[in-house]
Amino acid sequence: MITIFHNPRCRKSREAVELAKALNLEYQVIDYIKEPLSEDQLKEIKEKLDEDFISLIRKNEADYKKHFKSKAIENVDWIQAFIDYPKLMQRPIVMNASKAIVARPCEKLKELV
Repeated sequence: MITIFHNPRCRKSREAVELAKALNLEYQVIDYIKEPLSEDQLKEIKEKLDEDFISLIRKNEADYKKHFKSKAIENVDWIQAFIDYPKLMQRPIVMNASKAIVARPCEKLKELV
């Protein structure tokens, strides 16, 4: 079973969901815009991510530019920032029991199955 943390307005995120369907994968979709992720969910993603957690930041987002651009990245509580401003998080994030990835391009989700 994989979990796709999904923003339905994002083309790459929609492509990942479609690929999961096409591959007949068992998956669940969490629309993290409607239902912001909890601190525990974000900590789990952070633990399972193969790259630096800071790589999840979308620096072109208006919320980043407005609230974080002038701050030192390492001094920001990014877990709280992603709770407060979910659009800041890269998407889609796909996670299984042991690993999480940013599925860009969406074919990267095949690494989890």
